[in-house]
This record gives sequence, structure tokens and C-alpha cells, in this order.
Amino acid sequence: MGNIAGYRKAWIDAESYLSRLDEYDSKSDEAKEIVISQQEI
Repeated sequence: MGNIAGYRKAWIDAESYLSRLDEYDSKSDEAKEIVISQQEI
């Protein structure tokens, strides 16, 4: 059953990543530049 727990965690992580990616894609280009500049700090 350990394998199933690992797959489940990977699936949850992937869904979280896709959710954040969709949120980022929905932002305007100006808002995206702000996010990128904050990550460089």
C-alpha cells in the first residue's frame, strides 16, 4: 500500500501545480512581470 500513497501524493502535488499554473496564466502580462520580478529578489 506504500506505492499507492506515493502515487496519491504525486497526483495531489500535480493538481496543485496545475492550479497555480492556471492562476498564473489568467493574469495580465503586467501582473506576470510583477510575479517574476518578486521571484528574482
